[in-house]
Amino acid sequence: TNTYDKPSIDVSLPKAPAASVEGYKKKNVVITITKEGKVLLDGQEVNVENFFVPKGLTVKIEADERISYGTFVKVLNRLKELHVEGVEIVARKK
Repeated sequence: TNTYDKPSIDVSLPKAPAASVEGYKKKNVVITITKEGKVLLDGQEVNVENFFVPKGLTVKIEADERISYGTFVKVLNRLKELHVEGVEIVARKK
């Protein structure tokens, strides 16, 4: 299990060979999608249709492996609307 300074939210991350938790800095925001489909921005619940991410920040997405694909796509579409260029998907290392 990897640990880093952020709110503790129960999310079961999928595994991936190149997974990492490096780089959690002020230049990043974390979007978490819980198994219930809630979307959180740096630990605060937000509406998937109208959340805001300041320009220049990298977004790290932590999505429970059991979420609806539709919820994931809604988050990506919102990031595209905001012209976010840096998006990383977080996973547990295999």
